[in-house]
Amino acid sequence: QSFWNRRSSSTLGPDARETAPAPFRMTDVVKEEAAAAAPVAMEEEPPAKVEEVKKEEAASETPAAAATIDTPAAAGGDTKTVEGDVTVDDRMFKQLEFYFSDSNLPKDKFLLKETKTNEGGWVSLQLISTFKKMREYGATVASLAAAARTSEFLAVDDAGEKVKRTTDLPDTDVTLERSISATGFPLETTLEEAEAFFAPIGKILSVRFNKLAGNKAENKPPTFTGTVFAEFATKEEAEEVGKKELEYKEVKLVLATKAAFLTALNAERKAADGGKDRKDK
Repeated sequence: QSFWNRRSSSTLGPDARETAPAPFRMTDVVKEEAAAAAPVAMEEEPPAKVEEVKKEEAASETPAAAATIDTPAAAGGDTKTVEGDVTVDDRMFKQLEFYFSDSNLPKDKFLLKETKTNEGGWVSLQLISTFKKMREYGATVASLAAAARTSEFLAVDDAGEKVKRTTDLPDTDVTLERSISATGFPLETTLEEAEAFFAPIGKILSVRFNKLAGNKAENKPPTFTGTVFAEFATKEEAEEVGKKELEYKEVKLVLATKAAFLTALNAERKAADGGKDRKDK
């Protein structure tokens, strides 16, 4: 039985079995690296938030849809007022920090390119305000600038029009060792529902959906496989959660470290290819 399809048959009813994710090969995956030994190359993603993410799209400049979706976990809807009469939605603040975080920026090809293209690593706040989530939160250049000024690792230029990180990016993928995979979620699960499920379990930095690649030419979007990647604050916390027995809507979840999941995924792909090693492109 495939690694990601092992689940408790006693808890799966007929309807659940009909919607359970089918086995897949790494050739179908766009954004997650197969080998745990090469995490740096992961595009995600995207957040999640593997196969992973570009979740917020910036108009026509946005890259093609990624195979997973990332989001900062458990973002609430509280607001706070900073800098006089500028009111900042707390969700917007968390989303802005997430964009530039170790969890997202190294895997966010679009935003990372912006930081490398522009002198000093500055990114236009006007551009960020066009991202889907930011539009939902009613973000403006002024509110984004106000939010960034309260961050411990973001800086705003004197004109209040650009933002950048003040700390260096990690040399390796720091998310892999502190992430777990959880397989068994219904295919109709939303990202918000997955976040709400993991929020009481530990300090979550991001939640990602594992998705099969879509086909833009045929207008077929990426599809959720039923596996969620949850990134915790520390490796130790992720390991402890991985030992638990968790159920979602009366379905027992198959838990593993993200590294173990990717290793098993790579092994199945290799077996399907007749034992040949092959690098995805």
